[in-house]
Amino acid sequence: MSQREPALVTPFWVRIATETSLSPGWLLVAFPAVLYPTYLLLEVLFGRGLAAATDFGGDFEARLFPMLAVSLGYISMMYTYVARGTFGDLDALGPVLRGGEATCASLREQLIRFERRRWWVGALIGIAVTVVLQELGIARWTRLLAGDWSLRDPCLAAISIGFWIMGGAGSMYLIDSCRVYSRIGERHVQVDLLDLGPLSPLTRHGLRIVLLLTIITAAGSIFLLIGYSSRPSVRVSPFVPISVACFWNVMLASAAFFFPVRGLQRSIRTRKAEKLAEVREEIRLDHDLVAQRGPESAEASTRLPGLLAFEKRIESVREWPFDAPTLTRFFLYVAIPLGSWIGGALVERLLGAALD
Repeated sequence: MSQREPALVTPFWVRIATETSLSPGWLLVAFPAVLYPTYLLLEVLFGRGLAAATDFGGDFEARLFPMLAVSLGYISMMYTYVARGTFGDLDALGPVLRGGEATCASLREQLIRFERRRWWVGALIGIAVTVVLQELGIARWTRLLAGDWSLRDPCLAAISIGFWIMGGAGSMYLIDSCRVYSRIGERHVQVDLLDLGPLSPLTRHGLRIVLLLTIITAAGSIFLLIGYSSRPSVRVSPFVPISVACFWNVMLASAAFFFPVRGLQRSIRTRKAEKLAEVREEIRLDHDLVAQRGPESAEASTRLPGLLAFEKRIESVREWPFDAPTLTRFFLYVAIPLGSWIGGALVERLLGAALD
């Protein structure tokens, strides 16, 4: 009995990246441009009215909907940005891919279509996260069940669930794309130990994901500070959850940075060990010949310095294919949330001084 093939799905951001020339930045504009006016129209027709829905100064939750709408646009934009860069990097790897165009087409298909089951797992995780956060943060579900709610509450619940569903499903997409890139580095590229430059596209995928994670963490930090500053009754310092978020950002960013090149690191390590074994065997043979007399001894004496230098050159090859600019960019990306954390703290102090 043949095993059933898993159902596959293509995320909408992958379709935008592969089938259109649309700039990802338009998604950042489109989501809030459609969702926020729709919400305001519902408030005018069935809710508290336009003035109450846009009371940003006196009501923190009035700011939540536009923030979440922008967040939806942002992660859609970044997923599209990552996807488009992924295919560009795959094309750049063409000269070093084993199998040429056929291999490139097969890998491209793997980066376009993903298992539907994993997509749903990510979506369900996202729903679970938003249910827990909404209850712990503002007791939304308790209020809804008790009947203490307005039109804003189900609207905020719906857009929050949408945000976390996209976040969970998108996370699965990023994980699967990293797995594909790791397989590319381990099985499908030709490794030249003396020139790792053509393999640099494999490192860019992780950097894009790191940028996505750090900007989300930075925005979330500012969001938390705004929320806490408008709720003086909350006793826990806002820097506690922000510090936890920054810590997890470093952990996730490090994993995203190294995971896509894990396969390439194995390939480089294997190739390096094989080449060192070959060179050291040649060194051993020439060393034995040097001890003998005759023309072969003279030839061996001539070859030996070059072999020893070549051995040192191979030993110096880095197994992780990161150059100095790549590492510098990684550390700068990881520092983005820390900068927003410090800036947010300064803004909070200034607001506090102005309002006291």
